[in-house]
Amino acid sequence: MKSLRDLVDTPRRAVAKASFPLRAAPTPNGVEPAPRRRNTGADYVTDWARRYPARLGRAALIEGVIAPAMSLIASPERAGLDRLEDLEGPAIFVANHHSHLDTALMLSTLPDPWRHHIVVGAAADYFFGSPITGALSAFAIGAIPIERSKVGRRSANLARDLIDDGWSLLLFPEGGRSPDGWGQPFRGGAGYLAVRCGVPVVPVHIVGTGQATGRPLHDADELTSLSAAKEAASQAYGMAGVTAQDIQVAEVHDCFTIAEIIATEDLGFFAPGEGPRAVDEGRTSRDGDRPINTSGGLKAKGHPVGASGVGQVIEVFHQLRGEAGERQLKKPDLELGLTHNVGGTGGTCVVNIMRRG
Repeated sequence: MKSLRDLVDTPRRAVAKASFPLRAAPTPNGVEPAPRRRNTGADYVTDWARRYPARLGRAALIEGVIAPAMSLIASPERAGLDRLEDLEGPAIFVANHHSHLDTALMLSTLPDPWRHHIVVGAAADYFFGSPITGALSAFAIGAIPIERSKVGRRSANLARDLIDDGWSLLLFPEGGRSPDGWGQPFRGGAGYLAVRCGVPVVPVHIVGTGQATGRPLHDADELTSLSAAKEAASQAYGMAGVTAQDIQVAEVHDCFTIAEIIATEDLGFFAPGEGPRAVDEGRTSRDGDRPINTSGGLKAKGHPVGASGVGQVIEVFHQLRGEAGERQLKKPDLELGLTHNVGGTGGTCVVNIMRRG
């Protein structure tokens, strides 16, 4: 009886022994063989990803999966869309880059008509390192390979031709994600293409939000602090350019009574061990200097898991707009609010900071 390996190898050997026309014709003697073309890196061919079937599939992916996911993770708010009202034809959208989610965020928030007629300049060495990753990148985000280790005419010509054909282009001119959240030096590709193709450059600034994972309570070094909350808060404060002392109202994840006190200390509102005294002194009440959970918190209004975080955002939104009714804080200068939502047994946390416009 033949083994499985024999059953697979038999047709493989047959194909290997086949001749033209089942295989490519051999190079005649005396003729130098043509160089074998790679289908990776800057040589990866993406034409198929801009044909109708692939575009239809990508639109379904963006609208059915990516956009809902971005709404849940980041709750993006777009500002400045009025500046695009007089823009016609293709454009080059350039954005800062500090997260793996930046491309998904941009593709799911760009308005029509650019939303589904745009290609993404992606690092040829990273996204197109193999035919598989190249195919996934080209299909999912409409990526085209851009060389970042050298100036490549092939990449520039491809981007130029697509813009001339009416496609917009999304570029991250830093050439990669920022390692520390600060902007990195820009490369000149966007400027060259804008001048060469006569199209505008549309700058986009992604502010971001803090999300972190840490050790859950059953594996933590201490039970009076959550490392994920501290890290998420640090990210959010850094991105918003504020400190804990700037926050004027906060909704925190008080799934248990002690959880509110732990959260206010992890967020930096009070020093470690000072949270209980702050509550006793009324500092966290509605008329205190650091009002916490003006909605009543999860203990009072309920905790429907996923909807709890949405409820927190809505409460802070209403407070900042002066629309919280009987719960409204009597602070005429109310400008900054924060939400703190914990998942699992403390192993993950999301902190959002909102500013009144």
